[in-house]
Amino acid sequence: MKEGEIRKIKKKEIIEKLSDGIMTFDNAMSVIEQIQKSTKPTLMVEGRYDKLHRENFYALKRRTIPFELIDCGGADNMRHFAIVFNQLNIDKERVLFLCDYDEKGIKTYNDVKNQKYKVIYTLDTQSLSKNDDKKRLKNYPIEMLYPLETLKKHNLVEEIALSYYIDKLNKNLQIEKSLDFSKLPEKYKAFSKLQGKEKYKIKEDKKSIFANEVIKTLDLNNDFKELENLIERIEKSLQINS
Repeated sequence: MKEGEIRKIKKKEIIEKLSDGIMTFDNAMSVIEQIQKSTKPTLMVEGRYDKLHRENFYALKRRTIPFELIDCGGADNMRHFAIVFNQLNIDKERVLFLCDYDEKGIKTYNDVKNQKYKVIYTLDTQSLSKNDDKKRLKNYPIEMLYPLETLKKHNLVEEIALSYYIDKLNKNLQIEKSLDFSKLPEKYKAFSKLQGKEKYKIKEDKKSIFANEVIKTLDLNNDFKELENLIERIEKSLQINS
């Protein structure tokens, strides 16, 4: 058996063992080969919409994407890619994982960190106080980077229920189906006064049309400020000079 074939078999064994069968060998190898052959660093994102938002941003800005952009097929897969990359000694300085700031994303963030790869959130958590509801609610996927009025205009968001708000802030508080608002602690009564994104969640069935069509109609100067900040953080982490 040739040396190249032996190496391929060993890689196949590593991938199958470490990915719990979630990734096929061909899929994993195509990603690994793309990273190894490219002269550019790599950004790993959760899903196809995450990839589309970044592709559209660079297209609207008339800029070439300065990194490889790989859709992991879901937050759960990111952990497996990080494990496989680590075992195959994929350069840690040239790969960045980007996680949504939500429950799945936070778990994935910690899993990737355990493999010593670079990872950041969509939400710039470093710029917020620990008491900021955007940070405490853990509800900030890629779509939340656009202005709230824009999200409302295109029917992409809906208000969260009071029970959802309480549950997110305090997992130990018993939630009743019918809440007596007058008996709630003061910090939960603040819910009625919320005006920002912390009071909303993304409608899953609207994500596709927003990423594929609506984004191309947005105001480049006003609707992309948070996304632009994220792109700057990505490029800085990957040591890309704009």
